[in-house]
Amino acid sequence: MPNNSIEPTAQTPETAGSGQLVVSAFTASQTYPVVGASVSVTAENGTSPDYNQSSDTDRSGRSIVFTLPAPSASMSQTPTSAIPFSEYTVRVSHPQYFDAVIENVQIFDGILTQLPVGLVPLPEIAGKDIDTTVIIPRQNL
Repeated sequence: MPNNSIEPTAQTPETAGSGQLVVSAFTASQTYPVVGASVSVTAENGTSPDYNQSSDTDRSGRSIVFTLPAPSASMSQTPTSAIPFSEYTVRVSHPQYFDAVIENVQIFDGILTQLPVGLVPLPEIAGKDIDTTVIIPRQNL
């Protein structure tokens, strides 16, 4: 019986590549940038090499450009059970907003991914601790 499961990609010199990620933090339907939000990018699973880096957003609400390990683009040129992208988790936090967590952010070799993140202001009433987690379903490539 054939195995149709997707397998994590092992990084070797022949398959190593990198993609880039920029996170933009906004509020009010992307009307106002959130300055000084902490953006952390992590990978702790089998689809990506271990990775942990963070940055604060600038006055336009943008993070630094993260360069992230990803499988080589050549891996997507032929059918294989290995996935042609790496997956990361992005957390955006600011003391005046609810935390936002985006899981399964897919990074492809040679591609700049722009991730807009809408932050919700904390209510005036203290004592509420709610996080927003978004899980992006894996693509069936």
